[in-house]
Amino acid sequence: MHQILRLLWLIITILSPLGLWAKEVYPKQDALLTKNQLISLLKKYHIRKDTTGLAFTYLAYAKNREKWDDPKESPVESYRKSMELFMVLGDSTNYYEVSGALGFYFMERPILRKYAYEYLHKAVGYFRRSKQPLMERGHLIN
Repeated sequence: MHQILRLLWLIITILSPLGLWAKEVYPKQDALLTKNQLISLLKKYHIRKDTTGLAFTYLAYAKNREKWDDPKESPVESYRKSMELFMVLGDSTNYYEVSGALGFYFMERPILRKYAYEYLHKAVGYFRRSKQPLMERGHLIN
């Protein structure tokens, strides 16, 4: 038993520094991050060619740009880049989640409202077809 524990400890000691046990934690869309933090993450994931990391970071970038409320920092480009990357990954759920988020962003801007319905309609339709009622309800408009 002692030899097994020793062997297990040796394996953990060797693999841990290599990062083989660590799972990458991507930024959450509601995380409050600075512009420099987001740019740093984008660079890191770009160098690693980590498409999933880029997709989640662009989504977090879009959400943070909304919170900054800076007219020079529109989140639309980041939302679209995130959608494009989720499409490349074949991740329909996150693709349509971002589509809905972009739709809500457009709803708050009268000049863009006509586009909002298109994005929200796509998201609701997907969640309805995939039988995800909680996600569907999250994108319904009154």
